[in-house]
Parts: sequence; C-alpha cells; structure tokens
Amino acid sequence: MKQTPTMLVTVIAERIGWERELPILRERVRELRPAHRPVDPVSRTVYEPGELA
Repeated sequence: MKQTPTMLVTVIAERIGWERELPILRERVRELRPAHRPVDPVSRTVYEPGELA
C-alpha cells in the first residue's frame, strides 16, 4: 500500500492470496489506507489562538 495506496481491494486480495469473504478485507483496507496516503503538498497548517505560546 505504500507504493500504490489506491490499489483496488480485489487486486490486494489476489496478491496476498485472500480466500475469505471480500467485505472483511475491504473494511480492513478502509481503516489502513489513510495511513499510507502521501502528504498533500499544498495542505496548510492551522494553529488555534494561543496554541504555540
């Protein structure tokens, strides 16, 4: 997932040899996928008033 974080769950299942029901794997991938997405280069840091003090 680090190399291709948008890989389809069916492709992941095929590559890891998943033989159980696909919805179980889909749910797990849905939980893990955000941790492997690249950082958005244009995102901005927002500070609340007094947060840095």
